[in-house]
Amino acid sequence: MIMNISELAIKRKTGVLVLSLLVSILGIFFLSSMSVDLLPQITYPLVRIMIDWKGATPDDIEKNIIEKVESSVATTEDAIQILSSAIEGNATIEVYFEYGKDMDVALADTKAKLDLIRKELPATIEEPRIFKADPSALPIVEVAMYSDKRDEKELRDWVENDFSKKFLGIPGLGAVVTYGGKKREIQVLFDQDKLKKYELSQDAILTALKNE
Repeated sequence: MIMNISELAIKRKTGVLVLSLLVSILGIFFLSSMSVDLLPQITYPLVRIMIDWKGATPDDIEKNIIEKVESSVATTEDAIQILSSAIEGNATIEVYFEYGKDMDVALADTKAKLDLIRKELPATIEEPRIFKADPSALPIVEVAMYSDKRDEKELRDWVENDFSKKFLGIPGLGAVVTYGGKKREIQVLFDQDKLKKYELSQDAILTALKNE
């Protein structure tokens, strides 16, 4: 009886060992044939709208852009949530959809809703940008620059016009984006008394300047 029990125990251990070895071999085989991607294709159910309105305050953007856009795109089919933010000169509206939604259709539907109220938005805004969220479009490398010899404007000009161009020959590169520093700016200060005297609006003057 003792001999039979020992033999049974050995057989069980042998069976477990063989099974473990088989699983390990299969695991190594499938692992070697499995494709690996740092940024795999992911369908993210989000459409983002970005609208630039130079010089506008967050309050003006909230009242004149975000409220109007939100009320229109909220009726987009299968939209489940809208998140918006306003900073000086920019409005961002994010429209979330149910998982499994065809994002090409979602993008087209959202754009159609935006087009419905396009004429109601301020005339001096930049053309709205609308696109699907794509995790693969996120930057993979960020480089911070500083200089003891160049001021913020000169440093930005050098990075944007010289340094960034050194990366353009890299195979598979999507884009090089420069941000930060200081850019040349021309400020237009309105004389409210003269605006009233000549019956002009700020939008009319900004439109005239933009056309020139």
